[in-house]
Amino acid sequence: MRLLVVALALSMVLAQAALAQMPSPPPAPSEKQKAAEAEKRARAKDIDEAYKKTMDRMPDVKAPAADPWGNLRATPSGK
Repeated sequence: MRLLVVALALSMVLAQAALAQMPSPPPAPSEKQKAAEAEKRARAKDIDEAYKKTMDRMPDVKAPAADPWGNLRATPSGK
């Protein structure tokens, strides 16, 4: 019985030491960090909008299908 009590006490001591090594949660972002993140998001949004406007102004040019072997193939006969 004494051995069981000593084993339990020892395991509790070791468990507390293991819990003490756990990292603490990261601190909450400061107001300065929040403002920088909001500015970063706004800048990314502006860049995306500018890209979309540029892409809308460009005409849709469909390149003709290039078939380098087109002259070498036999034309299908309509049977």
